[in-house]
Amino acid sequence: MPDYRIRQAKHVERLMIVDVLRKLDHLHPIADYAYVGFGAQYFVDFSLMHRTLGISNMVSLEYEEALVPRCEFNKPFDSVDVRAGASWEHFGAMNFDGPTIVWADYVGPIQAAMLGDLDTLALRLPPGSVLMATLEAEPDDVELPPHGRLELLEQRIGADAIPNGTTDADLGGWDNAAVLSRIVDNQIRSTVTNRVPITVGGVILNDAMRDQFDAVPWAMLDGYRSGQDALRIELPHLTMRELAHLDKQLPNGLDALTSPGLSDDDIKAYGEFYRYYPRYALVDVQ
Repeated sequence: MPDYRIRQAKHVERLMIVDVLRKLDHLHPIADYAYVGFGAQYFVDFSLMHRTLGISNMVSLEYEEALVPRCEFNKPFDSVDVRAGASWEHFGAMNFDGPTIVWADYVGPIQAAMLGDLDTLALRLPPGSVLMATLEAEPDDVELPPHGRLELLEQRIGADAIPNGTTDADLGGWDNAAVLSRIVDNQIRSTVTNRVPITVGGVILNDAMRDQFDAVPWAMLDGYRSGQDALRIELPHLTMRELAHLDKQLPNGLDALTSPGLSDDDIKAYGEFYRYYPRYALVDVQ
């Protein structure tokens, strides 16, 4: 299990997600939401949800039963309920009594069971809830020229779940992430046609919430993207001195950032994500 605490892009992603989630207060008091995720032994997102949003009702699903004692020991707050078993063993039986944030942060390539989770959640989550899924977008390793990726994807999720016209060429590089995004989006939309009337776009709404949702200035948030647009988080590796030098020029000097020895691409990338860029330090805890 990778240590998500020290992955820069994951750190930025989490903080941007919290920025977006804060706006849910327009629909329902954010501290009254429940949170369901896959905390493993680190519980990084659980700590963030409680400390920044005040959410206390939290459930962590742990696939590896042997890891559960370690998860119980490491959970950051006593309000975290650790439950052993695969997500698809739990989502159909959970009591979603009120608006809930579910982050299905999967490890590994997309599988039919993951799409089944999305079906279950899209049908059962109450209005005002948030459904997020993280999937491994690394293309399958096949012989060159790329051939066989489509067949492997069909074996994992079935041909019917794959968008029409998808080819092996579409399943490489960042194009693969776009295909996965369409698969998830199509899966949820096809499921919620049985729930009338709701709208799906990350947040599950009913008609009564539509005006409140539309009143939120979502487009002003750094982490918000509409439709199929993707936000690519690619961060430069910078020294503490370089970080301090760049920060002294911000935020007013965003369009004219300079730093000796850094490429224009690195400077531009930092300028885009500087509010979320992590600072790590080695601390000797006795």
